[in-house]
Amino acid sequence: MVAEYRAMWMLLAKITRNVGMASCFQVTFLNLYLFLIITLTVYGLLSQIQEGLGIKDVGLTITAVLAIILLYFICDEAHYASNCVKVLFQKKLLLVELSWMNEDAQQEIQMFLRATEMSETNISLGGFFDVNRGLFKSLLATMVTYLVVLLQFQISLPESDSGEDFGLSTIASIFFTT
Repeated sequence: MVAEYRAMWMLLAKITRNVGMASCFQVTFLNLYLFLIITLTVYGLLSQIQEGLGIKDVGLTITAVLAIILLYFICDEAHYASNCVKVLFQKKLLLVELSWMNEDAQQEIQMFLRATEMSETNISLGGFFDVNRGLFKSLLATMVTYLVVLLQFQISLPESDSGEDFGLSTIASIFFTT
């Protein structure tokens, strides 16, 4: 019976890899879309903070929070489906009392433990990256980096006194001063 479970474990590992390959483009697009939405909404909130909060900012806040929750849910469930299930199987197998079993059963349990250790159960999107909690952390770290750069660009832009675009007024003054 343990040999059948080992075969089913190998099949489960293959199915999780195939699910990652089949949904590669869909989940990748969804993760990138959520990343873009979070980055732009937080940038919109931070760039308008000097002018005060308005109704638009409430909508941006709700959008950013919901996108962060959805991205975390996707990454957390993929992490649970791949890593936690593997650890739970290994714990159950290690708690089995081997002393009363015959040698064939002991060997099958040892082979099952090796199979769970060697077979990858990570949900990988096209082999490019694994969907897990680490992906969520790295996306948030990248988002913070982009936000810092965007806000630095916004701060470094010169403000126009007359409300006109800085580039147009500079070009106009060059042509008409001669």
